[in-house]
Amino acid sequence: MKIILSRKGFDSANGGKPSAILPDGRLIPLPIPSKNDPARFDDVAINGVQIGQMVEELTAGKIQRGDRCHLDPDLDASADRRLGWRPNLGQIKSAQGHLANQKVGVNDLFLFFGWFRHVEQTPSGWKYVPGSPDLHVIFGWLRIGRIVRLGQGELPDPLEAFALHPHLHGRDHKSNTLYLASDRLDIDGVDACGGGLFPRISDALILTDRRQAKRTLWRLPLWMMPTEAREPMSYHASADRWSLHDDECTLQTVDKGQEFVLDCKNRPEAEAWVRNLFGLVGNRRINGGDCESGGVSDAMPRRCQTQTSLTSEVKVYRYVVKVDKGFSPNPYNKFCTLACCKPLIRKNARPGDWVIGFANSSRGNSRLIYAMQVGEVLSFDEYYKNNRFKGRIDNIYCEENGVLVQKQNDYHREKDYDRDVSGRNALIARDGFWWYFGNKAPDIISAIGNGDAATKDYRTEAIKRLLFKGQNCKVSGLLGNEIGILHGYLKKNWPNGGKIGEPFDVPIRPKCS
Repeated sequence: MKIILSRKGFDSANGGKPSAILPDGRLIPLPIPSKNDPARFDDVAINGVQIGQMVEELTAGKIQRGDRCHLDPDLDASADRRLGWRPNLGQIKSAQGHLANQKVGVNDLFLFFGWFRHVEQTPSGWKYVPGSPDLHVIFGWLRIGRIVRLGQGELPDPLEAFALHPHLHGRDHKSNTLYLASDRLDIDGVDACGGGLFPRISDALILTDRRQAKRTLWRLPLWMMPTEAREPMSYHASADRWSLHDDECTLQTVDKGQEFVLDCKNRPEAEAWVRNLFGLVGNRRINGGDCESGGVSDAMPRRCQTQTSLTSEVKVYRYVVKVDKGFSPNPYNKFCTLACCKPLIRKNARPGDWVIGFANSSRGNSRLIYAMQVGEVLSFDEYYKNNRFKGRIDNIYCEENGVLVQKQNDYHREKDYDRDVSGRNALIARDGFWWYFGNKAPDIISAIGNGDAATKDYRTEAIKRLLFKGQNCKVSGLLGNEIGILHGYLKKNWPNGGKIGEPFDVPIRPKCS
């Protein structure tokens, strides 16, 4: 299998702005303007959002909702489709020539990425969240099932299902090619359609190295780095572009080029990495339907319900951190982890969800102890055996002869066992995705209320909806723009995230709630 990292959507030359990450985490890849293509921005819905108004507001009117656009790749199975439609991509000229030279063919996997930033909906319309980072994010996939050489007279079947595709209009060139998705993704452990959109952002989908500001510098697993036995990613053969960092590497990507091809012949780790993109947790499978549309009348075509378990709403888990001793949460050594206490949260949270801890009433309930977006969910045994987390003070449970055993530690005892293990999992947020304040906890009502006077009341009311003063925890979907406003405040003031203060309480064995 070859993996093709394919750059698509708005960029600095076409559109001039980033695509959008909504406050609920949904990814909205914006198709580039194109004067002669059939679709108009106002005609297009992506991940449940009609994009015409959004495009007009984010570009300050430079692109109008009635302007035409190049909807390619076309991946969203939730839009109305004609019978026989399936996710697809068109390519032509130099980009197609590069794919042909790299011998890209059936069963190879496109992973589409683009330039994204967080957005928020204000009283004056959609705006980019101030201080939010520029990111390269993977937003979709397509496993090649058929290649239609349009420039050589071939046509997709049924033709009417693809009649509005831009590569069937005004592109008379012998290299003109249409890639159609396979029926299934066919990656072990992932039950998904052969093409589609990732509905919401997660740590695994972000290519950009969040430890710095350039979106073109990527943080990748070590197995992607070229060696004598492993061919380099196309366009990236120069050793100067690659740097080794412990069990990871970074890559300074080229400024131009659409298709970066990685041959996985000698990279057995590739399938596990792809599974992680889909948010696979332990042995949990991701469900999805077939890849062919069942008919134009279905809002979600009956046979194309892509990765249904991924389309659930981003959840926000909120609770009061009664005792803050650096154990739960644990904000040390690059990661913020929640591996003990709070079993309801650990049992149910998934990558992309948020966990927010507020101070107790004696310290002020509107003070923020920490906020993290879940990047990984590991079983206790996976957490214990992973070298990245070895020696962490909350890493105290592992399997012995099929039974979870509590290891000797300075924090929890036998009486804590049942509550801890009922949560099943450890939640991990990697650097750049968490903010721990501890004894420097800001009062977020007053801090965020001190912003732009024109939107002070709007922002303050949104943040008040996040507050929680109860005994256990509160879980809800996003009610409005709460997370977008909170995230914008955090990124503006602490752009790299991480550990900002020390635990409120002396870090000895805590009583956890």
